[in-house]
Amino acid sequence: MSARASMVHLMPHKVTVKAFVSMDEYGAPTYAATGTEYSARVIGDKRRLINGKGEEVMTNYKVILAVGTVPDKRDQITLPTPFSPVDNSILKLEASYIEKSLHHCTVFV
Repeated sequence: MSARASMVHLMPHKVTVKAFVSMDEYGAPTYAATGTEYSARVIGDKRRLINGKGEEVMTNYKVILAVGTVPDKRDQITLPTPFSPVDNSILKLEASYIEKSLHHCTVFV
């Protein structure tokens, strides 16, 4: 049993990650029509971060994902109810490896 499979029982939520496709003519991101569902643990987590543009932003949640590949920082994460907002941009992404194998990702939204 892989380390990732052994921790799925600790992840009671299901989140959907929609892949970034492109930017529209107004500079807004567009995403794939369907996404991939992952087991996750969603935790309320208010903290200040510096995003990729060098701006200070506030997070609402920390999402721990049981994934096989690292999502793109431009992807969109859809949280389950009762979390709000439902559709979120990734503000920060941290991948955790064990013995050179991806174990899980922590995403701040």
